[in-house]
Amino acid sequence: MKKRIGVITTFATLILCMSASAESVLEKTLTVDQTTNTVEVSVKVTENAGGAAVTGLVKNAEDAIVYAAQGFTDENGEFSFSYINKDANGNYDLTVAAPRLGLFASEHFQMLTNSMKETIADSEKTSAGMQSVIENYGEYMNLDMTEFATLEKPGEVYAFMAKDAMIDLDDIDSVMDGFYGAVIVRSLAENPSNAQYQAFLGDETYSILNTDLVPIGKEDDLFTEASDSLKAGILAQVASYPYKSVSELSQMLAFYTLEQSLKNAAQWTEVKPILKKYQEAELLDIDFKEYNKLASPQKADAAMMKKDFADYAAIETAFEKAVEAAKQKKNTSSGGGGGGGYNIGSGIVVEAVKVPEPVEKANETVKKLFTDMENHLWANEAVSYLVEQEIISGMGDGTFAPDKGLTREEISTILVRTRKIATEGKASAFIDVPQDKWSYPYVSAVFAEGLMVGVSEDMFNATTQINRFEYAAIMKRLVDLYGVTLVENNNPGEYQDAEEIPEWAYESVRYLKATGLMLGNTADTFDGDLIVTRAYACDILYRVLTAIGYNAEV
Repeated sequence: MKKRIGVITTFATLILCMSASAESVLEKTLTVDQTTNTVEVSVKVTENAGGAAVTGLVKNAEDAIVYAAQGFTDENGEFSFSYINKDANGNYDLTVAAPRLGLFASEHFQMLTNSMKETIADSEKTSAGMQSVIENYGEYMNLDMTEFATLEKPGEVYAFMAKDAMIDLDDIDSVMDGFYGAVIVRSLAENPSNAQYQAFLGDETYSILNTDLVPIGKEDDLFTEASDSLKAGILAQVASYPYKSVSELSQMLAFYTLEQSLKNAAQWTEVKPILKKYQEAELLDIDFKEYNKLASPQKADAAMMKKDFADYAAIETAFEKAVEAAKQKKNTSSGGGGGGGYNIGSGIVVEAVKVPEPVEKANETVKKLFTDMENHLWANEAVSYLVEQEIISGMGDGTFAPDKGLTREEISTILVRTRKIATEGKASAFIDVPQDKWSYPYVSAVFAEGLMVGVSEDMFNATTQINRFEYAAIMKRLVDLYGVTLVENNNPGEYQDAEEIPEWAYESVRYLKATGLMLGNTADTFDGDLIVTRAYACDILYRVLTAIGYNAEV
């Protein structure tokens, strides 16, 4: 868990100009470590920096000097000192001066003394005992009482602290963390809202409440990357949990991020990536070996959606049952290798295609058509050709959106145009592709052709973005439909993530690597869960069409 810096109280930097005629400014920063009784003072003079004499005096409430320091600023105009405070009084005044420059600054501060700590350690860990500690010594700990003062039932904070096993009264650090954690729990109980939780997350004082236990997504933790509506569900669950200790806050944030993400997943392709993140973070004990052998893994994924889970163990059990149940069902995946009844002929034998080199004509054509392809020269020849053949088009505003993912219904359109499939009289019965939807004739046509099928008997997942596993299977089917045999590398080698490749996609991935039509995302990994972008889809399709000797007129 991220350590809150509350035990080290940092006073705001004090900037004083003591004389109207002097341009020099004295900046002073004071920090107090309540655990070790260490006081650190840093001074900076911004004018006439080097060699200025600086003095520092610390006096107690009786005006007796507790500590004195004297020295000269370095070449940067900085001077600092620290000391361990052993005085019995908890109230102090700090004076810092640069006499030659006419600069003086003073500040009052408080800190716990050893006798105060002993009193706290001897307190009873009851609601009344915790109230006494906070009321009598909270100001010496420099506790921020702002949020506490807004609570309807502040007494519940003390009750929670009394039950928190993580609070050790011998450790001021844990007492302060325990207070802030109890304030968070009570505040969320009174106002269980996304805004309230976000306010705590963004407040450094309450950094005991953090996302450190939530696995990392693409760039940030999965909670931070979640949509606002998903966060609202997660926060509602977090706020309603009956905490027994402050340490459970981050733990439950991590769990509910997973539980609510599964429950509210819009499509089955979202399930595996998030489960894998939690497995890699060692929060989930699941094994993907049997899952990756499934002919229809989306059935297992779908079984994990729209459900409530009590804990990690319940998710692990549900995953095992979902995988076992999927083993018994016939594959209907669009990425699957079975079905379709293709005629795989011996056909023509051609050399494995190599990555097309961008040509000047293609570059100029694309530049005239689209304004956003400058960083995608590697795809210009493919895009130029496919646009010319009216297989794909731009976005209608002068852009091609090369990094945008392609949905399953958009891929069906591209395949229909590539194969010149007649759409009249073709039918399908997918719930998410009704007859009045624009993509219905295209989805029905590729379904009839055997190029794509549904993720289940009645769902096509039309708006789901297609991943590399699925695209590999479709490209292999396309080659097969043209009855062409390509020269293969007899020893293409295995990807390091070969165990991650589902059984239904394995042969397609192997074949496309062996023929050079579609390689890994890196030299060593295929990364099949990644979404296929418009530029990349064009590049691979163009390689396939080049390899099979595609005749645009036929």
